[in-house]
Amino acid sequence: MKESIAEIFKHRNTPTVVLVLLVTSVVANVYFLAQTAVAPTVFSAIATTATTSATVLESPYGFRNEVVTIYEGKQAKTYSTTTPITEADVKEMRDNIIRHQKMMGDYFRKHEELFRSFWHAF
Repeated sequence: MKESIAEIFKHRNTPTVVLVLLVTSVVANVYFLAQTAVAPTVFSAIATTATTSATVLESPYGFRNEVVTIYEGKQAKTYSTTTPITEADVKEMRDNIIRHQKMMGDYFRKHEELFRSFWHAF
C-alpha cells in the first residue's frame, strides 16, 4: 500500500490546496502571535430585591475592587475604588489560604477519625 509522492499528488488541485492551507496557517499564526494581551474589562452585574442589592465586579488581573455603602439617615451612598494589589495584599491572601488549608486539613482528619471509630464500633 506504499504510494509514491507522484501518485499522492496525481491530482492537479492537491498541491494547490496544500499550499493554500500552509499559507493560511502561517498568516494566522503570525497574526495571533502579534496580538498583544488585552486586560479583561470591568464587568458589573447588579441584582436587586426589595431589601437588598448585590453587585458583582470583575477587575483586571493585578487589581482589586472595593465597594463601600454608607447609610446616612434614609439615604445610602456607595463608593467604589479600583486599586493595584500590593505585596502586603498578596502576603495576606497567602496567609488566608494557608490558614484555610490547615482548617480544612483538620476537618478532614477529624472526619476520618470519626469514620474509623464508627467502623471499629462494629
